[in-house]
Amino acid sequence: MTKEGNHLNVILVTSEERYLYKLRDDLKFNVKNVDGVVIHAGEVPPKAMRELLMDEWGVGSHLAAGLLAVNGGHVRQASNILADLTLKRDGFSADQCPRKGVLAGIYNCSNEGDKKHSGMKKLMRQLGVDGFAPIADPTDVRARWLAEQGLAGLVTNERLVAVGLPPDVWKSEYPFRFWKRSLIHRHGLVPSSQMTRMLILSRI
Repeated sequence: MTKEGNHLNVILVTSEERYLYKLRDDLKFNVKNVDGVVIHAGEVPPKAMRELLMDEWGVGSHLAAGLLAVNGGHVRQASNILADLTLKRDGFSADQCPRKGVLAGIYNCSNEGDKKHSGMKKLMRQLGVDGFAPIADPTDVRARWLAEQGLAGLVTNERLVAVGLPPDVWKSEYPFRFWKRSLIHRHGLVPSSQMTRMLILSRI
């Protein structure tokens, strides 16, 4: 807090996809007053996750690579998958371990959501293919639907950041006559987890 301006700078770290909407709608908080940094940290970076799996949990290199491919850096999901694998052994199937509600959320958004809000499936497909979907308006109702269903989180190129998101996703190039133009995005969506991204991709 600064003595002169009585101003408090806060860094908020959350794994909750709906944090922005909860602040605004449930707590009646004016999100324009958030002048600090909000970090969406649903997963840890791949290097840290690999070290956790192999060095601390004792997972072999091949299984660790498979877990990273399916699960990304979601610690809780990785723990659940390993527990399920230990219990079921030969009867184990990785696609039976998604976070509760994810499959229902994908169905709701791709069916009812797409009927009510044109372009929902297109946005979901982009999340699955690229792991990032730029949006022009942070109040886009499709973004809220995806967040409330636990499928995606809202990020911006300044204040609302995501761990591990490459900086070049904010820039797009498109052809214009005989040259290319660049477009800098200000808002976007990221999947809530690697597994969510893969499930979206497999069903859309």
